[in-house]
Amino acid sequence: NNNLKIELEGKSPADSVECSFVVYFSNTSDKEINGLVFQIATPSHLVSKLYPPSATSLAPLSSKKVTQKFKLVSTGFGPKKVRVKLGFKVAHQHFEEVFAVTDLPAGDRDGDSEDDGATEGDDEDEGEVEVEEVEEV
Repeated sequence: NNNLKIELEGKSPADSVECSFVVYFSNTSDKEINGLVFQIATPSHLVSKLYPPSATSLAPLSSKKVTQKFKLVSTGFGPKKVRVKLGFKVAHQHFEEVFAVTDLPAGDRDGDSEDDGATEGDDEDEGEVEVEEVEEV
């Protein structure tokens, strides 16, 4: 356990091929986390735009103090997922993790007609995400 907590919030306007995300970073330890780097890779049918983080350091015991935004645009058919590479340092020890995030609300171009739980008249669909696996590198 490296005490870095990540929360992902995604919103997609109804009938849109674009989805916006905010990643929230929290530090649950009593040591500073610094050198934070968040990168994503997408399948060829998704185009991504990653914005700079609000900071690259997290003070001890801080909650959602650093954020980073990204957008996904669906250009064709396929699964809505990204691979994430995360790097950071705690007390001069470097950590790097790679994991997949699936079931992202990246627009409706893939032909999904499933009910996503949104009620009629909702303008936006807030998506839940699943983390498949975490590999320490």
